[in-house]
Amino acid sequence: MHAALTWAAAPVNVVLLFLIVAAVIDVAVQWIPDTLTAVAAGAVAASLSYAGITTHQVVVGALCGLLAFLVYLELGVRDIFGGGDVKLVPIPAFILGAVHPLLALWWFTASIGLQGALSIGNRALKLPAGVPHLPAMTVTFAAASCFAAIF
Repeated sequence: MHAALTWAAAPVNVVLLFLIVAAVIDVAVQWIPDTLTAVAAGAVAASLSYAGITTHQVVVGALCGLLAFLVYLELGVRDIFGGGDVKLVPIPAFILGAVHPLLALWWFTASIGLQGALSIGNRALKLPAGVPHLPAMTVTFAAASCFAAIF
C-alpha cells in the first residue's frame, strides 16, 4: 500500500461517510445542519490524530481547504451555492489536499463541473426544483479517494 494512502485511509473514509449523510439530507430538505458539519470536522480531526499526518501535509491541506472555502464563499455570496456547501467544502478539500494538491484541485473542478452538467440537464428537462450540490461533491470525492493511492 502506498504511504499516502496508509495515513489517509481513515480520514478519507470518515469524510466520505459524512458527505454521504450530508448528500442525503441535502436532497431531502436542501439544507445541511451546522451540527453535522461540526461533527464531521471533529471526526476528521480525531481520525487525523491517529493517522500520522505530517506538518507539511497539514499546511498544504489547510491551504487547499482555505482556497476552496474562499471560492465557494464568493459563489455563495452570488447565490450559486448554499451556506451549507460553503461551510462543508473545506473538510474534503483539506483531506484531499493533504494527500496531494492536484487531487484536491481535480475534486474541486470535477465537483463544480458535475454540478453544472446536472443543472443544465435539470433545466433541459424542465424539472421544477434545483439540484443540490452535495451529491456532486460526494460522487466526485468518492472518485478522488480512489485516486489517492497513486499519489
